[in-house]
Amino acid sequence: MPRFVFQIRPLSLEEGVELLGDGVLPHPLRYRLLHDAVIYSFLVGRDLDAEIKILDCEGKVADLIPINPPGFVAWDLQERNAA
Repeated sequence: MPRFVFQIRPLSLEEGVELLGDGVLPHPLRYRLLHDAVIYSFLVGRDLDAEIKILDCEGKVADLIPINPPGFVAWDLQERNAA
């Protein structure tokens, strides 16, 4: 189980979605588009043991995206280019 969980929940067509991140984000953020919230979650959580839960209108998990899945290796381009 990841230590940090980002939750994205729909608000309305006019308001977009809300991004919550317990222990990571000090307050909820609102985005007009879902993919903007997902991208921001990846940027903030890229070095964390985290996952993104996308909720449906009823509050149930519609999709679960691990940010750093087991076995994933992030290559540092500077180290790779230096070799």
